[in-house]
Amino acid sequence: MAAARCLADAEFSARERSLELEAREFEIRRIQEETERQRSEVLEVARREAAALESRARAEAAQTLEWARARSAMIMQRAGHGAEQLLSAAGHGSAALEDAVEAIVDMAERDAQPLRASGEMPPERGSPAG
Repeated sequence: MAAARCLADAEFSARERSLELEAREFEIRRIQEETERQRSEVLEVARREAAALESRARAEAAQTLEWARARSAMIMQRAGHGAEQLLSAAGHGSAALEDAVEAIVDMAERDAQPLRASGEMPPERGSPAG
């Protein structure tokens, strides 16, 4: 009888431990699932933020490029006007003016070539790459 009681106590204890183990395993699975869900949410938020940052950076770069192109056009216009005034003051004709403007544009193009080759400056509009 004592052996049967001892066996019953051992079986009860084993069942209790088994139930506790199942409860712990269930809790671990629940925590793993919740952790995975949170990881997925964080990853998705990070992807959206990265896309938004990239979009803003592209827009800012395009705006800066537009400003730089407008600024360079204004500078070239002023340089041409200045060359025109200088040549007119020196008494040279329109042929000399065209030569001077062409020389200024050629020099600006040569100066811009290393920047374009390094990728710091986009190809000019109308060129095959642009």
